[in-house]
Amino acid sequence: SPNSGKVGGQPMPPVLPEERANELAGSLGIRYSAVAKTVDQQVGIISDQIASLDQQIKTALTSPRKDILSATEASDVRRLVKDMPSGEKMNWLHSRIAEGDHAVVAAVLASHWSAGIDKASYETLLDLSSRRFASTARAQIDACRGLHGHVLAGAQRWVDRFRQIAPVPTTDSPA
Repeated sequence: SPNSGKVGGQPMPPVLPEERANELAGSLGIRYSAVAKTVDQQVGIISDQIASLDQQIKTALTSPRKDILSATEASDVRRLVKDMPSGEKMNWLHSRIAEGDHAVVAAVLASHWSAGIDKASYETLLDLSSRRFASTARAQIDACRGLHGHVLAGAQRWVDRFRQIAPVPTTDSPA
């Protein structure tokens, strides 16, 4: 018959003897663990690199000046921004970023709440500022985050496929 060896029009999976299926499942389990360990290590390396780059960006966006006069100026900048009408704050800050005014940007990022900047606007400023003042680290962190997501998605596809094709042991096997 044209459907012999098929179930519902699909090819039947090969049938292994129970002992061989158990040995194969054990062997695949060992290999699965080794690959999973390697993937976990590589994801850890990528995560560590992201954390390192994130710290580099934070450092680049922090004012290097720590004297009393600089602290007073930073406080004045935050007060100026806080007193601006809501619609003008972000436009003014975007202009400062575009002009490369690191001192103003660093002052606002150092204490965005005291500058009257909410969390969402702070995140936007942080993003724009990092692209302007730490462009290399920012490009690297974006690439690492993309790679991180790609590796995790690939690992999930691999796990899903492994579960589809690996035999399930029915008894304990020495393998």
